[in-house]
Amino acid sequence: MVGRKPRFSEQEKLSMLLRMRNGENVSRLADELGIHRQRLYAWREQLRTCGNLMPSRPGRPKKRPPEAPPDRQALAAG
Repeated sequence: MVGRKPRFSEQEKLSMLLRMRNGENVSRLADELGIHRQRLYAWREQLRTCGNLMPSRPGRPKKRPPEAPPDRQALAAG
């Protein structure tokens, strides 16, 4: 598979998992969708554990600003 990764809505993922559950060949289904077959198993596990297929956080996590060094005077007094 070359190029951008396809993005699927939760409804599309559910329909793919339904096809998988109904006995469709997983490798053939994955090839048809242009994804790795392990992705289908990951979606199935996420649905089982989380109850939905939406990503917990879209995109890359934000960088946190560096923490300020501790105040030496406050540490010496305490």
